[in-house]
Amino acid sequence: MAEILKSTLLDFDKSFIHINFMMTSSEDKFITVEQTMAGNYRKQKIKIKATDLPQIISTLQSYQKELSDPNSDICKNYLSKEKQQSVVERYLKGISIHDLALQFDCTIEIISAILYSNEIEIEDEKTLKREQMIERSKRKY
Repeated sequence: MAEILKSTLLDFDKSFIHINFMMTSSEDKFITVEQTMAGNYRKQKIKIKATDLPQIISTLQSYQKELSDPNSDICKNYLSKEKQQSVVERYLKGISIHDLALQFDCTIEIISAILYSNEIEIEDEKTLKREQMIERSKRKY
């Protein structure tokens, strides 16, 4: 029997995606991804071994880079090239993706797409905040 260690439910327009981080009784860890279509409640489920996850993530990130071309319609419809450059500059100065989305009146996904398309590595928000706190604590008053 497998135990759920962590679970996330993603709610989209036409479907729900339930992602579970699981562990078997023999302590093997794996991920399950289950999509439920909102209209007919049809379910699709896949199971991913932990050892396969890095390659899958890498592949998806490369696809995301291709999808987030700065010349794509998503970016064009929301932000001019000048504003996109401003997003990059502000992110590199330490402004969070969430704050940038608020400043530019768009979604976090669009900000992420702009950063990916400019080959900017997106820092984990918790790691970034921890680094900022450490930096502040080193300041001399």
